[in-house]
Amino acid sequence: QLFDLAAVLCAEPFDRARPLWRFTVIEGLEGGRAAMVQQIHHTITDGEGGVRMSVQFIDFDRDAPDPEPVSEQAAAPEAKVTILRPCWVYGPGLAPSTFLPTLTMSLHHRRRYPMTPGQQTRDLVYVDDVVRAVVRALDDDAPAGTYNIGTGRETLVLEMALAIAAR
Repeated sequence: QLFDLAAVLCAEPFDRARPLWRFTVIEGLEGGRAAMVQQIHHTITDGEGGVRMSVQFIDFDRDAPDPEPVSEQAAAPEAKVTILRPCWVYGPGLAPSTFLPTLTMSLHHRRRYPMTPGQQTRDLVYVDDVVRAVVRALDDDAPAGTYNIGTGRETLVLEMALAIAAR
C-alpha cells in the first residue's frame, strides 16, 4: 500500500499557485512506523541539494535541538546519503498540460499538434520504476550513492510522437 501511495504522490504535478515543494507524512505503517515523501521541484534544487536541505528539515529525536548549518566538511563520515535522479518520468497522474497527455488528446480528437521538430531526446522512466528505486533506497542495506533512475536509452521526442500516433 505504501508503494501504491508513493506512486500516486510522485506522479502528481506541483500546483504552480503554491510553493514548489511538498512533504507528505504517512503514518500508521506496520510496527508503528511512518514514512515521509519529500518532493522539491527541480527549479529549487537538484537531487543532492534536496538531500542536503532535508537534513535541516527532519529531526530524528522528539525534542531535538535546532540543527547546526551543514557544510561539506562538517558532514558526518558515517552518514548514509543516497541521491536519486529520475529521468523523464511518465505514467498515471501526469499533469494534463504536459507533453504526453496533450499530444495523446490532440491525436484522439484528430487535431493538429503544434510541436518542435522533435529532435530533443529523453530517457523515459515509468513512475512505478521511480517508486521502486525510492523504496529500495530506503532499505537499511541499500548502498549509499548517487543514482540516475532511467533506462539509459535516449528516445527522440519525434519518435515518441510517431509511436503514439501509430496507435
